Amino acid sequence: MLPRIAPQEETEDPTFASPKQKRPKHAFPSPPSVPLPIPSSSQSHGYCFVCKKPGPKLVAVSHHVRLLVFIRREIIIPSGARCCVRHLENGKMVDDAMQQIRTNESTKLNKTFILSLIKVRRAIVSARTSLMRDFVPHNLGFNHITREEVIQNHTRQLARNLMTEDISSNPAILVLDGTYIYIQKSSNFAFARRSYCMHKHRPLVKPMMVVTTTGYIVSVLGPYLADSKNNDASILRHMIYHNAEELRN
Repeated sequence: MLPRIAPQEETEDPTFASPKQKRPKHAFPSPPSVPLPIPSSSQSHGYCFVCKKPGPKLVAVSHHVRLLVFIRREIIIPSGARCCVRHLENGKMVDDAMQQIRTNESTKLNKTFILSLIKVRRAIVSARTSLMRDFVPHNLGFNHITREEVIQNHTRQLARNLMTEDISSNPAILVLDGTYIYIQKSSNFAFARRSYCMHKHRPLVKPMMVVTTTGYIVSVLGPYLADSKNNDASILRHMIYHNAEELRN
């Protein structure tokens, strides 16, 4: 009969492999829904989620309308929510109704909805990366086109006659103008104050458009804040002083 190896000798023997012990698996059940700090509207078939008026003339909000509201106001409208007919026009929600939506502070989202949001985020990041790598360097910016191409292909003769004294000369003529991109009011007081436009009475940012006399977009600089420090003249001085996109070259 073979002698039994002592437990201490088993641990000291490098050739001995102790049998693997099965660890108890603790199952952590995932919750059916997760609360997130995303505003959401109410969901009811009996009253309008915008003005809270009861039916019966209510229509279900389509997926397209719910997506547009989420993009513009970052409000989740649950599937099956209903509203009055007057709040919709041409398949879209009117601006006044969109501003009147009463929201809850948080939203309970299930696992399927969260995974769909993650897929959308990945798709947006992938599209943005592809545009910045393959499209923008070849179609936007002062380096994607030469001065000779602007003169030969993107300068109208009327602009030459109005802007030059010598008709035979061929200067490169560009038009610079600041435009608006409306944004939501920020919770950051300093940014909200500097992004509020006293002229439009709305928060916005100002990209500076650089186009030719034929309408060809050469470059877009910015965006700049909308306060009085960033009018078109000050933005142009900033571009020339800092040589934005090698403008002076």
